[in-house]
Amino acid sequence: MAIEFSWHIPNQVILARISGITDGDDLRKGQDTVEPWMNASSAKLVHVIFDCTQMKRIAFSVSQELSTLKYLRHEKMGGFVVVGLPSTQRAIANLMGGMINRMTRAKFSSVRDMETAMLTIRKLDPSVPNIIPTQAKPATEPRKP
Repeated sequence: MAIEFSWHIPNQVILARISGITDGDDLRKGQDTVEPWMNASSAKLVHVIFDCTQMKRIAFSVSQELSTLKYLRHEKMGGFVVVGLPSTQRAIANLMGGMINRMTRAKFSSVRDMETAMLTIRKLDPSVPNIIPTQAKPATEPRKP
């Protein structure tokens, strides 16, 4: 699986780290993970952060796969924040965000970094503590000590 899911903040914020090439099968596996977590959560809203800093590319059509991601229409769906896309892809994602917002319950946004992702989520849901997940550096950037 090119996507790994974990609770960043238990019962409130799911962190999905994407690496390499991700496809429709990964989305379906994610659906099987995220929706049960939302069902089990005691929180009013559950938010999802997709960390794309290690992603090489997507091998699916976003508009075609929206029906796969049923959790985007879940009654507890809050913010759906994509982090780490290059600026051109981030602009395209934000244009598509309007479609995602109209077709789902998700409040979609694409932001530059994890700090902005948490700020976005906290604007939607002040009950979320301000804990910023560590963000992996893209494979193309040299790692700094």
